[in-house]
Amino acid sequence: MIKGRSDIIVRDGALDAAAARRNRLSEHDVLEDLRLNGNVAEMREVGLAVLERNGHISVVRRSAQ
Repeated sequence: MIKGRSDIIVRDGALDAAAARRNRLSEHDVLEDLRLNGNVAEMREVGLAVLERNGHISVVRRSAQ
């Protein structure tokens, strides 16, 4: 069983610097995970990115408006 909690790393295209520091992630680490797991090239394309309890980042793209 994996313990811990998930943490929002990116919201509405902006990095939550405090959450990134808490989880020992640099902006470059986050961008790499967004490209690999979310198939997004830029942070502004992300509606929500969550660092899950298993260490993976889940990405929800912003809706096109």
